[in-house]
Amino acid sequence: MSLKKIVVFVSESEYAPAKQFIHLLGKSSGSFQIHVLKPSDVLSVPTTSEEVELTPDNSTSLEAVREVFQNCEAAVMLIAPADLSQVKQLTHSFLKFTRETEIHRLAWVAPACPEESRLGKLLAIAETSVRSQEAETLVLRHAPLFSDLLIQRKELKYRRTLSLPLNNRALPWIDPRVISEGLYKWIIGKVNNNPPYVLMGPTHLTGKDIARELSEVLKQNANSRKFLAKHFQSVELDERGLIDVEKLFPYLLELGYSHDEARTILEEADGEKSGSMAFEEFLHKLQEHFHKILATIPTEVRYLNEPHFAVFYDWMTRGMDENTAQSRLELISALSEFGLCDLYNNKQELIRWLGRESISFKEWANEHAFDLLNVHFLPGRRILTLNEGHWLERPALTSHLLLSNKRMLVSQSTLDGEALEWQWADEDTSYAEVVCYTPKEGGKRVLELKDHKIFKLSVRGGWAGSQLAVRLLFQNKSISPWQISWFREHGELIEELPNLEANDVVCDRTTMVEEQPDILRGMETQDSVLAL
Repeated sequence: MSLKKIVVFVSESEYAPAKQFIHLLGKSSGSFQIHVLKPSDVLSVPTTSEEVELTPDNSTSLEAVREVFQNCEAAVMLIAPADLSQVKQLTHSFLKFTRETEIHRLAWVAPACPEESRLGKLLAIAETSVRSQEAETLVLRHAPLFSDLLIQRKELKYRRTLSLPLNNRALPWIDPRVISEGLYKWIIGKVNNNPPYVLMGPTHLTGKDIARELSEVLKQNANSRKFLAKHFQSVELDERGLIDVEKLFPYLLELGYSHDEARTILEEADGEKSGSMAFEEFLHKLQEHFHKILATIPTEVRYLNEPHFAVFYDWMTRGMDENTAQSRLELISALSEFGLCDLYNNKQELIRWLGRESISFKEWANEHAFDLLNVHFLPGRRILTLNEGHWLERPALTSHLLLSNKRMLVSQSTLDGEALEWQWADEDTSYAEVVCYTPKEGGKRVLELKDHKIFKLSVRGGWAGSQLAVRLLFQNKSISPWQISWFREHGELIEELPNLEANDVVCDRTTMVEEQPDILRGMETQDSVLAL
C-alpha cells in the first residue's frame, strides 16, 4: 500500500497544534509519509518587501523542497504567533510551492486577530490569498491556545504568577487538540472544509479567571492521595482492583526510592506473598511521606496585568528572541484592545463540524498540573520543591528538601546572594547554642547548633564560606569545639579532614567526606534553578 505524502509547514517544531497533528498522522498505521519543513530552512523572508525571495540555505535546496511537494496528498501550513508579522510573506511562499507542484488540498491555520489591528489586516490579506486558490482549501482561525500559556511555564512554576497585559479582557481560550484533531479528520475525510468562523473554547476567560482556575487545580493536585494516584495512573488493575506487585517497581524508582527500598516496600505491602495487592492500600502506605513535602508547595497563582515593556523584558531575559516576543505581544495587545468574537458563540458549530466541543481550561490545566507543581524526585527518596518569591523585601528562592528519614531541609536565599538561611525544619531548638560573627565590612553570620551539629545557618551581607557551612549542616555531623571557637573569632569555618593529627588542620572548603546532593549546589542563583 502506497503512503500518502503530507507536507507540514511550521516554523516551531514544538508548536502544540503542529506537534499533536504530526503525532496523529504518525499513529495512523503507517498510512502517511510526513515531511516537516520550516520556512527558515528554505526561505529568506524580508520583513518589509511584499514579495519573498526564495533562497536555499546550506542544508536544503529549492529543488529538494519542490521534490518534497511533488505528488503530495495535502500541504498544511500552521502560522504560530511568532510568525504573524511575516504572515503575508510566508503564506505567499507556501502557496507558490503548492501551485508549482499542483497540490490539490491545502490547509492554512492561524491565530484569529481583530481586523481593526495591524496584525488582523495582515492575516486577512493572507487568508484571502489562501481562499483564492483553485485547490480544495481548509482555513482554520482559532482563539488563543491554552498551550500558549506554557510560555510562562517557569514563571508559573517558580513565582506562581501569570504576567500578561490582558487588562480585564475575557478571551475564548481553546485546547490546541481541537486544531490538530480537526486537521487530521479533514485529511482522512471525516470533516468538511466548512469549519466554524473561529475555533473557540467553551467559555471566555480573563487573566484573573485563568489564575484562579490554575490555583484550584494546583491545590487539588497537591493532595498526596491524588498526587500519587496520578503518578501511578498508567498502572493496570485487574477486575478485583488488584495490581501486580512487580509492575510497581519501576514507578517507585522514578519517585527516588533505591532498588533495596523499593523491594522492601513491595515485600511489606504484599504480606501474603500472592504477587498482587490492593492498589488503594499501596497508595495509603506512601501518602504520609509525600504529604509532608506537598504541604509546603504554594498553590495560589496571582495574575499580574503587567505593562508591555515589563512582559517583553521578562520574555527576553528568559531566552525568547526579540522578533518572537514583539509578535506575541502585538497579538495579545490587539486581543486585549478589541476582543475576539465577544458576542459570538460557536459551541454548537464546533460540535457540528468536529463532533465534540473543546475541553475546559480546568481540564487542560489538570493534565499539566504535575509539571507546574514543580516537584523533583532525587535518588535516595529525596524530594525537592522550589519556588521564587520575596524574602527580606527582595526577590528570593525558597526550597524544601525532604529526605528518606522524613527530615526536611529548608532554604531561603535572595537572588542577589546577599542573604541566605538554611535550617532543618521541626528541630527542637531548646538548649541551642547560637554563635554570631559580625564582619567589619557589615552583615552578619549566625550558626545555631545543638549537640555540636549545625541545624541553622543565617547569613546577611554575603559570605564566600557559606557553601562549606551548608555542607556541614547537610552532613548533620558534630563539629569540634575549636572549629566553633574559630568561627566565633574569625567568622570562618575550617574543615577538619580525616586521618590527620589534631594539630595538622588545613583550610579546605572543597574536600568533603560525604558530598551533598548535586542539586543543592548553586541554588542561591536563579539561573541554576531555572536550568533544572
